[in-house]
Amino acid sequence: MKNNNPKIKICGVKNNDIAKLLIDLDMDFIGLNFIKKSIRYLDEFTAKSISKYIDKYREEKKAKIQKVGLFLDENVEKMNEISKKLNLDLVQLCGNENTEYISKSLIPVIKVIHIIENMSIEKLGEKIEYFSKVSEFIILDTYSDTTAGGTGKTFDWSKYKKFFNKNIIIAGGLNPKNINKFINLYNPWGIDVSSGVESNKQKDSNKINLFVKNSQLI
Repeated sequence: MKNNNPKIKICGVKNNDIAKLLIDLDMDFIGLNFIKKSIRYLDEFTAKSISKYIDKYREEKKAKIQKVGLFLDENVEKMNEISKKLNLDLVQLCGNENTEYISKSLIPVIKVIHIIENMSIEKLGEKIEYFSKVSEFIILDTYSDTTAGGTGKTFDWSKYKKFFNKNIIIAGGLNPKNINKFINLYNPWGIDVSSGVESNKQKDSNKINLFVKNSQLI
């Protein structure tokens, strides 16, 4: 087994049991969703409870996992307020936020770039270069006109594989069944999953365990 397995981010966590599982599995990032139109949205009370639990348990386990707050074209002051209140490590920006907006974040940023059908390699390269100047990490995800993520749909991995570099996280349609083939074909720096480890729109611990197991390079 290779020692350069990808960083793993699991998004849309809504309870302490799943948070505990991710910490026990030594995941790299845990996503808390603050996008109101999302089915994975967390109200402030629930988010605060989960966030406190993560802080306490990761300290106890000396875990490296980082808390990521997902936002979509949110008022920047509101975003910073939530980030501070919940002791977030990073924010993930899923909308049309530009570099000026990103520069106002109080904590490091993960910027999502949505890949539309037939997007040219040159266009994607320009977007990555533009956002990399002010972002800690970039997520490449499948575009949808109905949701900002968690679509369960893949994009053309082979077309854009030249961008699967350090600090680039790949999302969109990954699941326990396809992740091993994807990992061994493209050796990405990071991977992101949400709907791919759910059953009936809820996180499934069995699918999470299988996804993590299958994410190891052979």
